[in-house]
Amino acid sequence: MSSKDYDCAVVVKKGRWSKMDDQRLRDLVHKEPDVTRPKWVRIAKAFKFRSGKQCRERWENHLKRGIKKRKFGHEESEFILREVEKVYPETPKWANIAKQLKSATPLMVRNHVNNFLKRVETHGSTRRRGPVAGVNG
Repeated sequence: MSSKDYDCAVVVKKGRWSKMDDQRLRDLVHKEPDVTRPKWVRIAKAFKFRSGKQCRERWENHLKRGIKKRKFGHEESEFILREVEKVYPETPKWANIAKQLKSATPLMVRNHVNNFLKRVETHGSTRRRGPVAGVNG
């Protein structure tokens, strides 16, 4: 690679999104011709240092209508863990599990399982019988 190849490198900002950035992302998504399938690369161009992937993930995991930040109830937690056990040792399809729950994202489901596994590992037991085997993702 020559030094010319590095001239077009995009600098991507990592870290927190401001409230203004969130509102700007909402506005840009709602201006898209097809709100259900926004063009993330085009949207990212409106942000100086954000990639299309960052914009998509912010939207899908935090800003999309219907997402509620909450703890899963006991029945939901049991359901998630049963679904994970069904596919073990394969990595679960988080999106398929999340679709079956009200207002949950794949990221919320994956984090719930990983936090459960950490509790089992550090405390040795949980309120649930039969711990789920290690699952990554």
